[in-house]
Amino acid sequence: MFSTKNFSWKKWITLSLFVFVFTWLLAYFLRLTNENKHELLTVPSLARRSVTALLVGFFISFIRTEPKQ
Repeated sequence: MFSTKNFSWKKWITLSLFVFVFTWLLAYFLRLTNENKHELLTVPSLARRSVTALLVGFFISFIRTEPKQ
């Protein structure tokens, strides 16, 4: 399931970008966090969300996503 041969930079960047945009849009439109719309655009909020997205994307990029043959 987890292996270094499954890792690719393209998959990591794509997953990280998707997680960042998805979580930001959820927070912006559904207000699932305690941040208002102006606080979502501050540097600490964007940095925290970026670091979290990079870590989650890095973790997921080691999982085999191709169908088993």
